Amino acid sequence: MHKINPLELIEEIYKKHYVYLRNFLIGLTKNDEVADDIIQGGRKGESEHENRKSTCFFS
Repeated sequence: MHKINPLELIEEIYKKHYVYLRNFLIGLTKNDEVADDIIQGGRKGESEHENRKSTCFFS
């Protein structure tokens, strides 16, 4: 029996549900930038470009 790497499983779920999650967060926040920051794990105090470049979960 082959065990699945937990990180690979998380990545698979993330990719499968990304659009749904983003649209749900846009509905809650009414702001696509805020939704993207939540998904990206945005950190306060960093520029938007630095934040997006350094905190992407899965490239």
